[in-house]
Amino acid sequence: MTATAATPAFATLVRAERWADARAALDASPATERAQPEMRFVRARVDLELEDAKAALAELAGLEIALPVLSDEIAAARARAQLSVGPFAEAAQYFERRGDTEALLCAAKAYQSDALLPKARLALDRVLARLGKSKRARDAEVRARALRAPLAAQVGDKGTATADYRWLALAAPLRPESDVALQALESAGGASRLSKSEHLDRASALAEAGRVDATEAELALVAKAPGSPAPIGRLTYLRAFSLYAARGDYTKAAELFERAAREDPESAPQALFYAARSLSRGQLDDRAISGYERVSRQFPKTGWAEQAQYLSARLRFIAGEYLKARSLYDTYLTQYGKRARFGNDASYERALCALETDQPLPAAATFEHLAARADDRHVKARLHYLEALSRALGNQKDKAVAEFSEVARSEPLSFFGLAARARLGIVGAPQPQLIAESPAAPHTPLNPTLPADVAVLNRVGLARDAERELSRQESTLSRQYAPRGSEALCEAYGSLGVAQRRYRVAQDVVRGAALDSAPTDANAWAWNCIYPEPYLELVQAAAQRESLPPALLFAVMRQESAFDPRAASEASAYGLLQLIAPTARRIADQLHEPFVESALVTPDSNVRYGAHYIAQLSGYFGGNLALVAASYNAGPEAVFRWLSTPEKIGIDAFVARIPFDQTRSYVERVLGNLARYQYLSGGEKAVSALNLDLPRGATKPDKVF
Repeated sequence: MTATAATPAFATLVRAERWADARAALDASPATERAQPEMRFVRARVDLELEDAKAALAELAGLEIALPVLSDEIAAARARAQLSVGPFAEAAQYFERRGDTEALLCAAKAYQSDALLPKARLALDRVLARLGKSKRARDAEVRARALRAPLAAQVGDKGTATADYRWLALAAPLRPESDVALQALESAGGASRLSKSEHLDRASALAEAGRVDATEAELALVAKAPGSPAPIGRLTYLRAFSLYAARGDYTKAAELFERAAREDPESAPQALFYAARSLSRGQLDDRAISGYERVSRQFPKTGWAEQAQYLSARLRFIAGEYLKARSLYDTYLTQYGKRARFGNDASYERALCALETDQPLPAAATFEHLAARADDRHVKARLHYLEALSRALGNQKDKAVAEFSEVARSEPLSFFGLAARARLGIVGAPQPQLIAESPAAPHTPLNPTLPADVAVLNRVGLARDAERELSRQESTLSRQYAPRGSEALCEAYGSLGVAQRRYRVAQDVVRGAALDSAPTDANAWAWNCIYPEPYLELVQAAAQRESLPPALLFAVMRQESAFDPRAASEASAYGLLQLIAPTARRIADQLHEPFVESALVTPDSNVRYGAHYIAQLSGYFGGNLALVAASYNAGPEAVFRWLSTPEKIGIDAFVARIPFDQTRSYVERVLGNLARYQYLSGGEKAVSALNLDLPRGATKPDKVF
């Protein structure tokens, strides 16, 4: 949404969540405009985002009378401000009336700030009594127990305090609340302290999360805890695993795993396996292969031996040693037969080796067999495509053309659908229609009217607030526009310019068959719902600055975050384009602007930084979008490594042999997303033909992200 007479500059800034700039724009508005009720409300919301609760309360004073359509939102904003600066009793009463889990946690905080400890305790007891086992419930339980434990200690309920602190220390060791709990238990001493085995459990969780320093600190507590000394091999193993999981010093991790195997012979198979895996991750493949072979040779009856034998073959495959890898896969599949844990993966990679070593027809038979057993539509299409490619290379042109044609028809605008069309063009065979056309049908535009409060919130730029409020009224809106309720929801959300909830609705209401034919007036809403364009102005501006197509940014965004600007991954990636802090910090330096952590979840900066990074990756790989997508997911170092191995077929085979299924699927889906966004923007002529040539001149810079 650009700034116009209908959309003032402050609303554009609010929509981009540039809160400080929005406040400056509001302050620069004429006094008569600032006094308008809508302007006062948006100013209060901006103040809250900037943690200026006193200023927010001043703007909200008496505002329900002047702006009754937002009375609920005004009350919520006032309670949120009061939670910080008081009056706390009013905040507590508001949150108690709401009564949901989040509100009760806020009520407890307000009661605690007001020194009404019994009421705070009661609210927390209510929270803990109602929780289930979901991930969201676990987060609420951590917060509730972290609040209740010190309250219980204050009123002399030592039993509850100790129980809550122990739960936090043992059940949530990765949370900061757990560290506070552990300190409280250590200070209390006596029976409250954790046992040696409990400290070991905490150390295990910390090591698995790659918390190196925290693991060391916990192991120091293990040594101090009463009881017999912990097995030295176990301690060494945990130190090694923390380094391994931290993805840092793999060589040191391997050394420690080797030592752990000597110190604890019973755990040697597992420790030696991870020693080899550490070397593999550190790109010391020859040593890793030797390590895997050692595990297979010395511990043949363990599950670690089977996995090591498979990974030994796989490392040869990744390195492009296709003849050797194929022989090792044969040995693995013969030895383990139908009970092979990695049988499908080994068969798939063995077939790719055959394809690369002039054995295309045996490869075709394997791909055909695997396709018959595959359940996932995208995997099945990949396997059928590779079968066709193998038959083409084996001079079975008619069968190859028939199979390529079927993939192109059945998987329109997918990566392998586009690749199939390209292969048909190479052999001079007719190409099917890019995507089937649906018969035209009479259609009346819907243009649903937004609920009044949602419309006001959207008008002042508070699009995510509007989205949340609309989600509470979905059933009403759907009934109002029945039998086209799903269409009404998609169109209503589309008018907000954000897409988190719209995309989730699309998962429920848009059927796959609707996307197998070209959009028409009657079904374009379904396409737009599941391929939305949120934050359009931000994306267009960032794309123009970096000379990128906006469709590429949307294609990556869809796969990375499902359009959630607050999305966070286990790898500490954040925002619409899922950036990690070190990458974002380097980009900010390149753009000559200060970096703050909040930039990761601010749509404006996240999109700008993500676009800049994608443009750099595009420069590394000559604009080849398959390689750009692969490097965005796995890192450019990995892609340069994969490019260094022999490849004589093309980008389609390169993508098929990406050694990580997550990255392989990511590339296929991003390029499929891109094709559909292109089709939506300009029809068949806008869809880029897939270039099957694999770049040979890509040179790795001295420093890559």
